[in-house]
Amino acid sequence: MISKYSLIRLISALPTITPTPPLTVPVTNSISLTMADINSYREIGYHVIPNLLSPSQLEQWRTIVFGAVKDRAEKKYKFSTVNEEDHTNIDFDYYDNVFTQRVSLWQTHNSVKELLLESGGVIGKIAAELEGIDCVRIWCDQALIKEPFANPTAWHLDIPYWSFTSLHAISVWIALDDATLENGCMYFMPGSHKVTERRYYAENNTFTEIKIGKNLSDIFNAYPELKTWQTVAVPMKAGSASFHSGLLIHGAGANMTPGRRAAMTIQMMPDNMVFNGKQNILTKKQMNELQIGVSVFNDDNLNPILYKKPCLLILSEASNLYWWSLYGERKDMGMFYGPSTPGESILSICADATNRHLISGDTHGEIHIWNIEDYCCSTTPPFVHSWQGHLSPIIFCECIDYKGDDSFILTGSTDHTVRL
Repeated sequence: MISKYSLIRLISALPTITPTPPLTVPVTNSISLTMADINSYREIGYHVIPNLLSPSQLEQWRTIVFGAVKDRAEKKYKFSTVNEEDHTNIDFDYYDNVFTQRVSLWQTHNSVKELLLESGGVIGKIAAELEGIDCVRIWCDQALIKEPFANPTAWHLDIPYWSFTSLHAISVWIALDDATLENGCMYFMPGSHKVTERRYYAENNTFTEIKIGKNLSDIFNAYPELKTWQTVAVPMKAGSASFHSGLLIHGAGANMTPGRRAAMTIQMMPDNMVFNGKQNILTKKQMNELQIGVSVFNDDNLNPILYKKPCLLILSEASNLYWWSLYGERKDMGMFYGPSTPGESILSICADATNRHLISGDTHGEIHIWNIEDYCCSTTPPFVHSWQGHLSPIIFCECIDYKGDDSFILTGSTDHTVRL
């Protein structure tokens, strides 16, 4: 039981949440990548999308993000858990004037969570296609606001700091204000992701971690071959975005103006990422509970799925259900046997409106339900329920939406009956 004193302390440790209007969808413009876009990204390590957001969508992002940042204005709210330490940066007198940084706003503000998850059909899909992966989860989000006359951001790459190791981590950087040469736009080293990947393999699958501090050139202590590398400034209009590989070396200029430069970022990872021992954004409690090389970041409450590649489900005469990717490389993404009785066949399948449950009818007259919400991100779909629906083969099944409730199943059989 929580004492009155403990409850008061708990409440006082939480930021005030400012109400926001209901979310207006869509939250981004519809964007389609070409193979040229994907090939370019894999060659240079980043991809810029002008006008990811329309003017009205941009205003909604600004309202939601700026409201959350204002609620967490005090430095103790930099992370989603109050008074957590920063384990990535050094030279804090300098770094605190690089930008106002608020991490994992989605964990304290449901409005941010709704916004990010709603954007997944575009932002997550783009990330998946650029990296050639099937499932994208949120590692964290960060609001990054370069205040007037803020310091530059030193060259760095992201993945060495994070609590998992992957060659397919990716971030999106969304300009909420115009990002210019004068106010601290992003800079990239095109192609440097290939250098850091080669070094990763050469150093026994490890990355050298360079803390982000006041010396812009510290990265060259680890990668001296990049000291003469070509760099590219990437100014962007508000509402535009860039995607960059977690292996790509990047930074940002100083803000030499009396105005701010705000951006919202989402750090993304593939499914089934394993804890590597680094704290990064993790709380002390999580660090005590996680096991290196064992714990997997697949908890939807902590690392929700932003996007999962659609699949095509195909039945075979042997009653195996095969899942095939519809995008990118055509590949078999999974298979399982449907009927509960050997020798029977499945003749009909359907899914509910959320694509959470798969329903099948077989030649024995049985109805089966599986939870397919995370299938293709896991090994086998959990079995939910089955029952004898007909005395003869079921040749038709369909989920029926009645007044917003799609928990009805309509089936038809060769026994000349239709059942609900």
